[in-house]
Amino acid sequence: MDTQLIEEVIHDEQIEIDVRNAQRDLIILKYMAWRLRSILYQLDQAEKQGSEQPLPRQVQERCGRNHRIVIYRQQELLQLRSFAFVGFISKRKGVLQPEVVEAIKQTDQKLVAELVHAPSILSYSSLELPGGDWCNLVVLADSGAKMHIKHSETHIHAAHHLAHDYYKWIRLHNGTMPEGLDPVEMRLLSTKYYTFHPDQQRPSLRERTYGTRQVKEIKTRASQ
Repeated sequence: MDTQLIEEVIHDEQIEIDVRNAQRDLIILKYMAWRLRSILYQLDQAEKQGSEQPLPRQVQERCGRNHRIVIYRQQELLQLRSFAFVGFISKRKGVLQPEVVEAIKQTDQKLVAELVHAPSILSYSSLELPGGDWCNLVVLADSGAKMHIKHSETHIHAAHHLAHDYYKWIRLHNGTMPEGLDPVEMRLLSTKYYTFHPDQQRPSLRERTYGTRQVKEIKTRASQ
């Protein structure tokens, strides 16, 4: 078997692995959307029509796992209209310094508080996974709202100063919710795969976009 053929086989296997991982992640994100919708329908009339922001909720999932949900725009979330979403699933490093863990926790709390002032951020959910890792789901009024998070000083600080010491890898999904919070209709549009290496500060990055029948690899490079 020649070298080119071996590389093609490895490449095809990587695509299959990426697709399977993305499909599993989407199942988790759909569950989180379902839980968010359930909580919205349980709000009393005053909460549904009120202007109090945010509305934090804590749900105890199976095996004692935590599910934190922060609702920023309850009236918009109840509308049957198209939303965008960002899904963040990660794996922590095996050995972590306590100060790094605390810094990540404080950063997450700060970001949740900051998002109150972003009118296109509708909700922010964090689900504890088996093993102590977390999955985040951010529901957005439109895809342009992602730029508010990306340009947040808190987000930039976490990405450039904390992520390398905390994460082994990150899968960052972008998708659409064409029927509002109906989880059945959630679709992935693209995924960025970040892998952190001990010998380099910046993670490597692969990005894939999803069509109706295939997955297309966009790039493989060291992230900027």
